[in-house]
Amino acid sequence: MTSFKQFLSILKISLRQRNEFHICSFEVQLNSNLYSCRGNDLMRILSIAAFVVSGYASTEGRQCKLVNPLLGETYEADYPDKGLHFFSEKLDPVGVLTLQFEDGETFQWIKVTTSICNIILRKIYCDHYGTMRIKGSGNYSCKLKFKEQSIIDRNPHQVHGSNNNPKVYDPMTEVVLLWERDKSATKTRYNFTPFAISSNEITHGLREKLPPNDSRLRPDQRHLENGECELANAEKLRLEQLQRQAGKLQERGWRPQLFKMDENDSFDYVGGYWETREKKD
Repeated sequence: MTSFKQFLSILKISLRQRNEFHICSFEVQLNSNLYSCRGNDLMRILSIAAFVVSGYASTEGRQCKLVNPLLGETYEADYPDKGLHFFSEKLDPVGVLTLQFEDGETFQWIKVTTSICNIILRKIYCDHYGTMRIKGSGNYSCKLKFKEQSIIDRNPHQVHGSNNNPKVYDPMTEVVLLWERDKSATKTRYNFTPFAISSNEITHGLREKLPPNDSRLRPDQRHLENGECELANAEKLRLEQLQRQAGKLQERGWRPQLFKMDENDSFDYVGGYWETREKKD
């Protein structure tokens, strides 16, 4: 039996994108323009756009989609050596991504459509297409159009972008390399990097600290990682039934414990996860 799902969920990929974008050739640009830049709003929105597009780079040649997280599913990653303290939770079916900086500026966007194409002719490929709008709370927002690919397309993987105030900047006056994919990375299953693959690992002593809804503990993902597609599909059907029940709970007024929706319909972390985890150490 064939499965068109990878063994990593969207919660884990959010971590992978943040880490791999940070360590790529754009690291200096990331630090100076995203975290420290004050007053260069245009460069910040360009950097955000590059960050968003970079998350799709590793899908070239991939024939599987990510596993959708269940309502209330969480994922944590604690890498003190990398300066990374990460936590995510599936809160809402819409999936609005929010990025906030220390100076208070925020950016929000929704991922474009991802499809597995050309299944019948067996030359399968993964395609991302649609229009993505990155809405900023400051001076700039932008629109990215992911071109839909065809099997005979000679120029696949094209993304065209524009900002909400194009008169301010003439792109022909200056060419800036915002991001470049690291082509030296080792090819692995599903075209994942070693870091992405390790995100599903349960290291010694970690299981006792994880909540029962952590993404690592999903049996269908573990079966996929082990190549057990029939078991994975059976478990997926069982979890989807539970997800439908969870959806009914949400309709009845279920609210997450660790996040709170603000006046802009964005979820803000209210604390409590890491404090509860420390009590298990």
